[in-house]
Amino acid sequence: MTLKEKRKELEEKLEKLEQLRDRQLLIYTGARRNREMLTDMCEEKRGVYETDMARRDQRNLDDNHMSRRGRG
Repeated sequence: MTLKEKRKELEEKLEKLEQLRDRQLLIYTGARRNREMLTDMCEEKRGVYETDMARRDQRNLDDNHMSRRGRG
């Protein structure tokens, strides 16, 4: 095998590897975007849940205060 043939073979192999890398990068980018979207959704739901729990706790405190005040 001559040097030119070997060089051509290596260049073709390099091109295939670069194409594979580009495909993997697209897959990685899509997966990362999906993970970020799920993380954002989870954080949003957690915020809604925590707000709801805080309201519920405050309502219980208010109810307890009003019932004690009504008895006194």
